Amino acid sequence: MKLRHALAASLLVAATVAQADVLRFFTTFAPELALQSGSGSADVSFDTSTNVLSYSGSFSGLSAPATQAHFHCCTAAPFTGNSGIAVDSPSLLGFPTGVQSGTFSAALDLDDPNNFNAAFLTGAGGTTGGAIAKFLAGIQGHNE
Repeated sequence: MKLRHALAASLLVAATVAQADVLRFFTTFAPELALQSGSGSADVSFDTSTNVLSYSGSFSGLSAPATQAHFHCCTAAPFTGNSGIAVDSPSLLGFPTGVQSGTFSAALDLDDPNNFNAAFLTGAGGTTGGAIAKFLAGIQGHNE
């Protein structure tokens, strides 16, 4: 009987310690070039214990069929300048191409270096840990 209570107590403690911090973000997007149309939005979350980036959203009214999707990051000052691509296609699983409207939902393991743009990864010190830290700092500081 005591063993069963001790085991249950240790499992409860282990479950409490393993809880993750999930960061949540919402974004809207518009065309990157003049004379193009379209809009959309996405919900994004990042689990700090598993380094999984989850995203879902929709887009519509594109002036041409979608060919790719990516996450930009980071500018020197919030909401200024152009930022490079941090996480890019074909890594963005679940994003429909060849259509002018659609929905998407997927998750990426950011511990996999293939899920980062090569230039972004190199600029973040060449490690996924550095790239994750730079990406999150940019998102949290609105420097995307």
